[in-house]
Amino acid sequence: MERNRIGHQQSLDGRRALFAAYAICAAAVAGALIWGASLERDATDGAALRQAVHSVEARLRGDGEALASSAEAFLDDLDAALERDAKADEAVVTWRSEGDVMEAGARVLGTYVEGGAGASLVTSGYLDMSGNVWGAVVWDGEHWADVVLVTQAPGEREVAVRVARMIAPDGSGR
Repeated sequence: MERNRIGHQQSLDGRRALFAAYAICAAAVAGALIWGASLERDATDGAALRQAVHSVEARLRGDGEALASSAEAFLDDLDAALERDAKADEAVVTWRSEGDVMEAGARVLGTYVEGGAGASLVTSGYLDMSGNVWGAVVWDGEHWADVVLVTQAPGEREVAVRVARMIAPDGSGR
């Protein structure tokens, strides 16, 4: 009798293992379907994002128009520029400042903190080996991202600061 009970328990354990294997396979298939759908959606959104990034890159290089601003007013100027042009998905402001690259970058980041923008620093640092170009990416967590670029030509006492704001593709950053 004992032997039959053990055999019966083994068959139940085998059924449980088989059920678990089916459940794991079903979960994997469902996960793959969900993941594939999200990739398709991201690919559609990705094209708009790539277009916005290329536009901002051109404006950071100076290929487009940038609004004159200052370290104290650039956040307000970015908001105002986007409010004026309802179709715009980016705005760029620029100004010149005394000091070195790191000082100017620290002032810009300080303005985000003092301005209460509720933004987070994603990354920052020197973009070249000689310390003449510094950059940062600041993100509000949902609606917009700012790319900060601070440059200084060798031998110059002033730095050039450019800040480009990109709005989320759905326009929710307005």
